[in-house]
Amino acid sequence: MDVCILTAGKGTRFTPFTEFANKCLAPVPFRPLLSCLIDQIPETWRLVICVGHFGADVEAVIRRLHPDRNIVFHNVEDFETAGAGSTLLQALPLLGDSFLMLPNDGLYPSDIDIGSIETEHDLLLGAGGEQDGEYLRLVIDAEASTVAGFARGDWSIGVAASPSHRSEVFTGFMYVKDKAVYERALRTEPDVTRLEVYSAFPEYLNTGSIGFLNVDWLDIGTYASYKDFLARTTDYDFSKVDEALLLDERSRNVYKFFRDPSISHKRVIKADRFPTAFPSCELTPSGHGYRYEYRDAITMYEEPSIANLELLLDFLTTNLWNLDGSELPNHLSAEDVEQFYLRKSLERIEMIARSVDIAAITSVNGVELPQVFSADLVPFDRFFDVHPSPIHGDLQYDNVLIDAAGRITLIDWRHEFGSSVLVGDLYYDLAKLLGGMFINYSRIKLGEFGAGLKGGCLTYHYEVDDWMDEHVAFLRDFHLDHNLDFEKTKSLVSLIYLNMAPLHAAPFDLFLLSKALELSFH
Repeated sequence: MDVCILTAGKGTRFTPFTEFANKCLAPVPFRPLLSCLIDQIPETWRLVICVGHFGADVEAVIRRLHPDRNIVFHNVEDFETAGAGSTLLQALPLLGDSFLMLPNDGLYPSDIDIGSIETEHDLLLGAGGEQDGEYLRLVIDAEASTVAGFARGDWSIGVAASPSHRSEVFTGFMYVKDKAVYERALRTEPDVTRLEVYSAFPEYLNTGSIGFLNVDWLDIGTYASYKDFLARTTDYDFSKVDEALLLDERSRNVYKFFRDPSISHKRVIKADRFPTAFPSCELTPSGHGYRYEYRDAITMYEEPSIANLELLLDFLTTNLWNLDGSELPNHLSAEDVEQFYLRKSLERIEMIARSVDIAAITSVNGVELPQVFSADLVPFDRFFDVHPSPIHGDLQYDNVLIDAAGRITLIDWRHEFGSSVLVGDLYYDLAKLLGGMFINYSRIKLGEFGAGLKGGCLTYHYEVDDWMDEHVAFLRDFHLDHNLDFEKTKSLVSLIYLNMAPLHAAPFDLFLLSKALELSFH
């Protein structure tokens, strides 16, 4: 059988994600929604995927993730204005006499056997029970096992809902027995550029029979429902509104997407410049994302031994860092440093202040603060004395991969320091590394923490790893060996936590603020 999947629309209900990617690529949690849907379709079936909004990225990702599937991509004309029915009309010449259509914004349980669909009806529609929202509803005659009418808002056609009928949501799941009949039914509408899939349904009420299939359907067609899905299916939603990570172990592909395409471009430039430190990358067609090969490895959090820390520091010294302070071709400007440490930090503190009255905070975990926190207390001048060096920029153990042979790969590197792509401040990397020892981010992703604010009292809790002290001591010794200022690194950790706080959802924002204030005053 042929299956048509509609992905062309802009997905305005899915903003801000659709500002930089098609909603069918939304991670759930790390594989694209569309990829999860494809996995539920029999491997022998042919797929016709209608693309439009960021269509080239959709095709590039799906072809890599499903290289053995028979997939035809159809570029939809006028996808920004075309209705779903108009999109399907364009794709009909590519489909067989009978076909199945699926939307791109829903998930079906894996135990539904799509391949066993058989029906005597001319049209088979997926019924998804009671759902909130403005959905097309099916008026179902359960005794006759048919759909007797339709309703949406104040509009209805066919048999109205009554005590002898039930009303269920149309999920977008549709099996068409005869393509020619469906096309004729669609074309009864005068404007074929604004058709919806259900524009053909009234005609079927007069000329054919409409059956229904009860499906356990999860609608994630809006960004709010998507975030709700992540909240219910992950320990802690660590995602950001302006970026997305796709990871597929089977096809060995990793994708990163960003609202700002310059981030992807600069990351690829940086990876090309330091090929022994970072994986080889390629941009997606839109430039909003990049791809690299998945590595069979573990993170440093999974095996946090001193031997691995020593291995990491040796790797950084050899492949990335400039420890001797020699002149670099792209030296940091004073403007870059001021932008990165001062202006950015002041902006982030202002962001925190919009939701948290920082001046009213009097204690952290019962320990009184010696004074009210303000930006004036941050020792910015101390950070302006930088150690120029190529850096990773987000150097914590989750971003350090070690394979079975002891080979290290760095992932999720920062794209710039101020305006400098290739050079940053060595102390920033060191502080990121230290900050990831104080806080185990892999535990954060598992939700193993808590934080709250009541009456000016900040509280937090998390489990301190038994290896932390040893790793901190080893890093302190590394500073001494290379004439680096460990106390400067430690104070910079506080600034990093402060900068991170407004970028994350509750309660991690308060957790980071707690740690920032704790380090600042104690």
